[in-house]
Amino acid sequence: MEGTITGGAVMKATPHSEAPKSLKYGGKRDPKLLEEFFWSVECYFNAIGIKDDKPKIDMDVLYLCENAALWWRRKHSDIEKGICIIDTWEEFKKQLKKQFCPHNAEEVAMKKLRGLKHVGSIKDYVAEFTALMLELPDLQEKDKLF
Repeated sequence: MEGTITGGAVMKATPHSEAPKSLKYGGKRDPKLLEEFFWSVECYFNAIGIKDDKPKIDMDVLYLCENAALWWRRKHSDIEKGICIIDTWEEFKKQLKKQFCPHNAEEVAMKKLRGLKHVGSIKDYVAEFTALMLELPDLQEKDKLF
């Protein structure tokens, strides 16, 4: 059966499920984009019933492209040589984040939050504030209000 586009996702019939395929990730150094990618693949895994780490890793790498695919080819080569081990889903995510997520992402988001000013529409201000809050998951409620 051919794939169909539904809400931007390609739907393909499989023996397991009719779940939409995951997003692709190309290695852009954007923490929100990387988290969205992980959320997408984890939802896909849940929809088709994948629970074990190895199948998750094996399937996830199919959704890596560009720089992220190049990173995985090199990591996979290192794994085959015994230089490193990535055998759990959590370790895979940790290594991908280490490579593509800026180390100071929360600091950058906090700096943007401190500099946030209402200059346009309230809708734009609220959208920017909300996006920054998503980048600061450990921020306390009282600090958010302040």
